[in-house]
Amino acid sequence: MPRYSHIFSGITSFCLIALTMTAHAQTIADNSNVTTSEVSAAIKNTAARFKFPEKTIFRKIRQTHTEDGNFVCGEIDARAAGGKDTGFSLFGIQDGHTTPSIFETKAIPKKIKFNDVNNWINRSVALEDLEDMGCVPSGSYKKYEKQLNTVLQTRD
Repeated sequence: MPRYSHIFSGITSFCLIALTMTAHAQTIADNSNVTTSEVSAAIKNTAARFKFPEKTIFRKIRQTHTEDGNFVCGEIDARAAGGKDTGFSLFGIQDGHTTPSIFETKAIPKKIKFNDVNNWINRSVALEDLEDMGCVPSGSYKKYEKQLNTVLQTRD
């Protein structure tokens, strides 16, 4: 009887190791620079923010440097459960940190429902963070904020 428990234990351990190794496999969709440990950590930490991290797709990955530190920037597509393409969002994360800023690149609608106003305002904060990280061009946040405020002023 003990012999079987060792075999079962060994098989269980092997399966757990295999699952752990494949659970966080992300796809890089282009020839982005992913050779540094900082970039690898940024990809892992950004993907971990989503329900299915193993289905995330990254592209346009690059490193930036500002007076506030070193950052990894790029785009992420967090595929839905059925593999549905949800579109690419911008992301940025500071080296050594585990929480990325993620900005969904959805177009601002012509009208925003009252219940959705806070969501749109909160999204804009992530764009401001990405600008501070050097992930998006200077002025991106101000341009987006102006468009958003125009829509918010004309809502019903």
